[in-house]
Amino acid sequence: MRSRIMIPTLLALLAGQAAVSAAENVKAFPTYKCQYTLPGNDWSWAEPPSGVQADCMARSGGGLVFILIVSPFPVDRVIDLKAVSEFDQGINRVVAAKKQGGRITIFRGLPCYQSEWVADRKLTAAIRVVAANGLSYGLLLCGKTDPVEKRPDFEAIMNGFEFTSPPVPHSAAATDPNERIAKISQRAGEVGVYCLAAALVLGLLVRGARKKSESV
Repeated sequence: MRSRIMIPTLLALLAGQAAVSAAENVKAFPTYKCQYTLPGNDWSWAEPPSGVQADCMARSGGGLVFILIVSPFPVDRVIDLKAVSEFDQGINRVVAAKKQGGRITIFRGLPCYQSEWVADRKLTAAIRVVAANGLSYGLLLCGKTDPVEKRPDFEAIMNGFEFTSPPVPHSAAATDPNERIAKISQRAGEVGVYCLAAALVLGLLVRGARKKSESV
């Protein structure tokens, strides 16, 4: 039901979005100590539909959609096999998508989990997640049938994300002396996973809505 309501909004968004000038190609988030730079002249910013917790959304003339979501994440939680399992489970609970691959790697000097997904055998997505500064930073790229992670410009798109000050890495040894706060933080981390799953839904809907509008 939620997707049916969202599609008309996305159609209007795609129809009305204008290109941005060179002076507007960077969005900074001082609270999160990061920024994102559009990777090319054919990219423009887009406003996430109401109810979608995305901090930054952009699209290209070729039909790609990039989304950045920043969420609270406990400082004693790190990107490890446990986090990977929870992330994948969160995606599978809310998105009808098949995982194509995943691995823990390094991005911007931090442990990073990258996973690739396909939905309807028509839409592909790649997600990178890093944890720092008491936050999780999720970068999502959605595209067409060909795997987006194999595009020659994939790294350039992801590298549009930068920290504006040296990030503070998380450590599994860190503890919170207040158990209640720790539990709240744990829940916040879980919410971050669901926000990323929602972002994947949004990206796939944007692709589907764009294709539908072009066929009319």
